[in-house]
Amino acid sequence: MRRFLSCAATMAVLSACAEKPAPPAEPAAAPTTPPPVVEITAADFAYQAPDTIGGGWVTIRIKNTGQELHHGALYRLTQGKTAEDVYKLEPGAAPDWMVAAGGPSAPGPGGSLETTVNLAPGNYLLVCEIPSPDGKLHFMKGMVRPLTVVAATGNAAPPAAHLTVKLSDYAFDFSGELTAGKHTIRVETVPGQPHEVIIARLMPGKKAEDFLAWVEKMNGPPPVEGVVGGTTALATGEVNVFDVELTPGDYALICFIPDAKDGKPHAAHGMLKTIKVT
Repeated sequence: MRRFLSCAATMAVLSACAEKPAPPAEPAAAPTTPPPVVEITAADFAYQAPDTIGGGWVTIRIKNTGQELHHGALYRLTQGKTAEDVYKLEPGAAPDWMVAAGGPSAPGPGGSLETTVNLAPGNYLLVCEIPSPDGKLHFMKGMVRPLTVVAATGNAAPPAAHLTVKLSDYAFDFSGELTAGKHTIRVETVPGQPHEVIIARLMPGKKAEDFLAWVEKMNGPPPVEGVVGGTTALATGEVNVFDVELTPGDYALICFIPDAKDGKPHAAHGMLKTIKVT
């Protein structure tokens, strides 16, 4: 009798479990899409660019139609600041109310480069911080453009990177070796000052130190064939991703961002390196 009651109780429990409705299925994740591409044209000394773009992961492609180097540095403005406040700045480290969000590095005249950035909604500025041979930075010549970033409407994902570089005071820490071929590189800045990474192909017999010396005076021909990839200034917590195609030869890794303490470029503090790609 006890065995029968035990079996009956077990059957009742199994029956009750069988009658419970299945839990609702988890909603399927929205499929990801490639980041949209925003085209920017850089001339001497102005940008052509949209007034408003969607946020999230966005690929910024810059085409240089000028005679000098130009890049597309993106800064998110805080504390109610505007472009007029940027015009008043003197050369040196950016103030706290300009949050460096990255952007494409500097293609030569007639060239183009792109970098994928992750933009939070807000008011931004496109700024060119490269100096002319007369010593004036391009933003001092009016190369500043306001940009409004609104909430993302899609579900874009960044390109899959197989190398990561962490930027610190004052070093480039790559997760792997830079070899000949195409690389997709994720860029992060560890807590500290904003930094950039510029990858430039060196002329035969030249080193990264020659590039730094040339930028300071711009006398004679440059010691690089051109910038092949990289980002502009990137604050802690911001992420950029870029592609670079490398062929065998010598390359400079360099950061020109002014130091918060003495105003010298970070390269002068040791943030430059010559690498050989085979």
